Amino acid sequence: MLEFEYDEIFELLTVADFFLIDGLTERCRDFLKNTLNPKNCVKIFLFAEARFHRDVMEAARKFILVNFLKVMNVCEDFGKLDYEHFNQIISSDLLNVKDELSVWNACLNWINNSPDERKKLIYQLVQLVRMCLMNAEDFQTSIERHPYVLECTKAKGLIDLVKKFHLKSELSQEIFEYKLALPRLPHEVIVTLGGWSEGSAKMEIETYDTRADRWILIGCEDPFGPRAYHGSIAIGEKIYCIGGFNGSEYFNNCRIFDTVTRTWHPMAPMNVRRCYVSVALLNGNIYAMGGFDGSVRHRTCEMYDLKTNLWTFVAQMNSQRSDACATVMDGRIYILGGFNGHECMNTAEVYDAELNAWSLIPQMIHRRSGLKCIAHHGRIYAIGGFNGLVRLKHCEQFNPTTDTWSPIAEMLCPRSNFAIEVIDDMIFVMAGYNGTFTISDVECYVHETDEWMMVTSMNIVRSALSANYKLALPRLPHEVIVTLGGWSEGSAKMEIETYDTRADRWILIGCEDPFGPRAYHGSIAIGEKIYCIGGFNGSEYFNNCRIFDTVTRTWHPMAPMNVRRCYVSVALLNGNIYAMGGFDGSVRHRTCEMYDLKTNLWTFVAQMNSQRSDACATVMDGRIYILGGFNGHECMNTAEVYDAELNAWSLIPQMIHRRSGLKHVESNCRNAMSTKQFAIEVIDDMIFVMAGYNGTFTISDVECYVHETDEWMMATSMNIVRSALSANVIRNTRNIQDYLYPWRAELIEERHQASIHATDSETENSSVQ
Repeated sequence: MLEFEYDEIFELLTVADFFLIDGLTERCRDFLKNTLNPKNCVKIFLFAEARFHRDVMEAARKFILVNFLKVMNVCEDFGKLDYEHFNQIISSDLLNVKDELSVWNACLNWINNSPDERKKLIYQLVQLVRMCLMNAEDFQTSIERHPYVLECTKAKGLIDLVKKFHLKSELSQEIFEYKLALPRLPHEVIVTLGGWSEGSAKMEIETYDTRADRWILIGCEDPFGPRAYHGSIAIGEKIYCIGGFNGSEYFNNCRIFDTVTRTWHPMAPMNVRRCYVSVALLNGNIYAMGGFDGSVRHRTCEMYDLKTNLWTFVAQMNSQRSDACATVMDGRIYILGGFNGHECMNTAEVYDAELNAWSLIPQMIHRRSGLKCIAHHGRIYAIGGFNGLVRLKHCEQFNPTTDTWSPIAEMLCPRSNFAIEVIDDMIFVMAGYNGTFTISDVECYVHETDEWMMVTSMNIVRSALSANYKLALPRLPHEVIVTLGGWSEGSAKMEIETYDTRADRWILIGCEDPFGPRAYHGSIAIGEKIYCIGGFNGSEYFNNCRIFDTVTRTWHPMAPMNVRRCYVSVALLNGNIYAMGGFDGSVRHRTCEMYDLKTNLWTFVAQMNSQRSDACATVMDGRIYILGGFNGHECMNTAEVYDAELNAWSLIPQMIHRRSGLKHVESNCRNAMSTKQFAIEVIDDMIFVMAGYNGTFTISDVECYVHETDEWMMATSMNIVRSALSANVIRNTRNIQDYLYPWRAELIEERHQASIHATDSETENSSVQ
């Protein structure tokens, strides 16, 4: 077997790729992906991007985003990144940071690698920091008063808008445009299941988004019914729910929640009924320990093998324990406290899977039943619980090196039978019972400062729930294409279709505009709204404009343009919408007008050099480019550019081909297409073109262009044939789930069957040969 060395892998992969040695190329790529670390990830990312190794590039990009703070501190190549790549990382909604002060510090470190050149970019850099999410003190001391900011007039203007937000919660267009108040997407979330509330068991699922500090009820209750006093374990994309109690029955029953399809599935029952059960994950197997079956407190333990779907008994503990808690550290299971049927316990023991044996460790300082414990930074933390008299705020930690327990800061609220998890390097405790009431309070512990802090409470008061942290699902996109309206089967339409890139599926979502259909219009997405400009309904040419709110999925009016414009070209520049050219039923326009979102008014700006309808516009480097179109006599190959500061249009070199009904985006795309009046957008670093008219038929075909390889590929077709539609990408809208493909379970099975069919075909072909 060929052994690789890191220092040689870049040259070896280059040679293997050049000579088309596919097997060796694949092994080199896998080697690079498996050797990613905070020191080498930037080098691997840049190499893979330059050599078009897309899978390696994406793996490295994801590694940088997830491990950003470590990368920033130890990677020498990070400070050497050019602005384009630095911006790509820092602006990402997936950047994994607990606070925006870290992002600002990253910007300063990057500037200080070449201060004379880079401090000129301070205005662009402050736009990358979500300053509205910072606390006021950090914002004032670190950004507002920083010398680089004070030297830049444009940066100070943006800072003033953020100050108004901090002082008065005053929103501005710039805050929306630069996403200064939009929380980044978490890489992991807490998922809580079930519990006891208002005198009965529940099965509500709530998730916690640390970036937004919000709890979300997601529905998806188990059709088997509610449960409390259970255990749960997250493995991959599934959460395994173990034992528990529904108010009348003690369960040996276990269930699986699939976080991708959001569906429940059965799994093998345990050998023993276990309520108040302790669970742990060790070496890929689930362990269930102790518990109560309605009459007996158990010493027994059993192990679940995911491969065989079977539970088998393992060594018994030294003591009966129900309402204890277990955690894993250094390849061993620790179980603490609990109730033995007579008293709350302070004993603790550890399980060695290789020896299949339990052994006692030193006792805790306090007796605890209904406690929670967790391993964190080389210590085992025992939190809260009930000592037989009162619910506890007391917490303690075990040091396995010194074999000793020591107290830590008390919680703010006493509680037992709560949930616990570690996320963002903090210990979160959730809900529980305080001795008088079932509560929804949540607090988190910061081990560096030994202090507890309150965070947003859950939506439901409950105790006896379970919690797991879950990696945010990479299969769910944070951006989708939304297409609006168009011309189909001889009339204007207003159907809305969205494209889920992860599922490669189009979804019809309804929500048609009550004002009526339109085609040959333009549309612009700003934040969570899509602005629909002008167009034609089959009899009327519109100056009318409408707004679609992607969160409420409702339509709203906006000011009409000064001129009716069908076949209109639109663009977004400096937070304003520009409408250019078009046709009013008799005249092809040179005129252009600008929409100010703050005043809800359209005003004329400089006219173009030529009349243009059915042209297309895009923005690059702070200027609007408009290409081609029809002037009433001929299709055009001319193009011009608009400078907003000068309020002037100037011609640029002509295109090679005359084009009307074209589309374009900022790109170095070279291959041609033969369709007109289609829609276009960039998503997942690819150019997507959708539907249109091919000269004979209106079509629903969709294809995408990969600029690295200069090739087009077919994607799944739309549901409706249409031309003269518009398309926009919406990003990170709060209800993105509403725009995604809902039948992912069926899709997985569909792809599985396709794989089987392909394998059978290959076998059949091989037999024939």
